[in-house]
Amino acid sequence: MDKCLTGKEERRLRTALSGLRVGRSEPAPRGADFLKYTLAHKGHRASRYTLPKSWQPVVRQLDAAMTKYWAPD
Repeated sequence: MDKCLTGKEERRLRTALSGLRVGRSEPAPRGADFLKYTLAHKGHRASRYTLPKSWQPVVRQLDAAMTKYWAPD
């Protein structure tokens, strides 16, 4: 079953993306317990281990969509 964002969810994500500054990737931290975030937008891609301020609304919107629409196979 295909699932799509609602119009409101899409608008919120587009608003968050309008403020996104992808920037450069961060080097991997030492140790084993960390989260890696990778975003690609408008031809730019970067991986980060800390969330820059402009990434936070995008990650929040994507996380909400994944939580709402995720279904096991």
